Amino acid sequence: MPFNSAIFFGFLVLVFAAYWFSPWLKLQKGILIVASLVFYGWWDWRFLGLLIFVILSVYAAHRLILVSHAQRRDHRALIYLWFCIGLQLLVLVFFKYFNFFQENLLMVLGYLGLVHSEPFLRVLLPVGISFYTFHAITLAVDTYQGKVSKRVKLADIALYISFFPQLVAGPIVRATVFIPQLESRRTINSQDLVVALQAIVTGFLYKVGFSDTIAPFVDQIFQYPASFSALSLFAGALGFYAQIYFDFNGYSLIAIGISRLFGYRLLDNFDFPYAAMSLSDFWRRWHISLSSWLRDYLYIPLGGNRHGLHRQLWNLIITMLLGGLWHGASWNFVLWGALHGSALCLERLVYLRPKTRSRVLFSSFSVFPKWVLTQAFVFACWVPFRAHTFDNTITFFQRLFTGATSVEITPIPWVILVLPILCDTLVGSRLRMTGPGVSFRLEMVLPLLLLSGLAVCLIAKTGMRAFIYFQF
Repeated sequence: MPFNSAIFFGFLVLVFAAYWFSPWLKLQKGILIVASLVFYGWWDWRFLGLLIFVILSVYAAHRLILVSHAQRRDHRALIYLWFCIGLQLLVLVFFKYFNFFQENLLMVLGYLGLVHSEPFLRVLLPVGISFYTFHAITLAVDTYQGKVSKRVKLADIALYISFFPQLVAGPIVRATVFIPQLESRRTINSQDLVVALQAIVTGFLYKVGFSDTIAPFVDQIFQYPASFSALSLFAGALGFYAQIYFDFNGYSLIAIGISRLFGYRLLDNFDFPYAAMSLSDFWRRWHISLSSWLRDYLYIPLGGNRHGLHRQLWNLIITMLLGGLWHGASWNFVLWGALHGSALCLERLVYLRPKTRSRVLFSSFSVFPKWVLTQAFVFACWVPFRAHTFDNTITFFQRLFTGATSVEITPIPWVILVLPILCDTLVGSRLRMTGPGVSFRLEMVLPLLLLSGLAVCLIAKTGMRAFIYFQF
């Protein structure tokens, strides 16, 4: 049930009406839980059992950890924590990476002449599994660390894990942010409606008006990169640079807006990342819920920057490699994570080494060169992220940098590739949104509604497209 579908609009209206006409908090929660299960089951009802298993397993771990802490048996609490984390990772690895490991193992065995056969099992990827398993891990860790110190009811955990606006593509919501909001009946006022309306309308504008308009050109270029000239390849990469931002930011804004309609506040997931002037700044602005999760639940537990520079650099590499793999089972995502990890290490060396020439030189750069250098690197890294195979990535860069020409002439829609990014980065970043609770100017809503109406008209031209992050 995609957000950008008529069936979802009808679903949302029914759930909204039932929710706010309900006189009791427990009934409101029950309505949202049932709605979330229906929403998830709409994709594939067979995976409802998996979602329920994740909910029940983390509920059991939560209870056992709290009891162990109360009995001052912290070692037992740690065992329950690691068992829960291992269980969630086992679910994630099996469904998301089994096919990847199997294909690579068969390929290696084939090269060695030991076996040559087709994969014996194909595992379907449940939508949203990367997000709701991370929610489960978050709750278990926060319980162990004492951040969630009170017993949370099964219904509240079920709603936290399955809340439909953020279930299939985030943002990744901290238990400490969402669960306290479940303790009292939600309310909604005119400001909430304005904020929700702007977020939803802006999200649809980004998705339908920008991302889906750019998508056909990007698909054409990345489908057969060997068939296009260097200029067309550059335009295709520029198109995906814009498309993935507007697509995922659009989803996040819609999720934040819908959550606000039900009285729940989620934190922003993007903060104008294409205005960043360093790679570390980019990761503070891009997919904030994931980057902060990797920092707090992986990088810092690995040691962070507490054990010397060399350990810090290794921790950065490991974190970004796993962050790349989190996005998908492909060597392209491994490459993408390795590139970002290596660049972050280099940046850290430049800034942390005491008064090196490189640090002095880089610090003397004006704003514009820093921005160009940062965004050029991000731009280049999106190529392996989007390419279908590792070979396509190599072909793409070979033709891009060798200046190869092609007999095929492809019209390049420069306006739709460049204008949205310019508007967002140069104009939007100056109207900075610091969080979902900020008061948006009412006069901004009407123009956005008109633009959204025009964007919806483009559906007839581009067709309805799934959100990119549904595959993760």
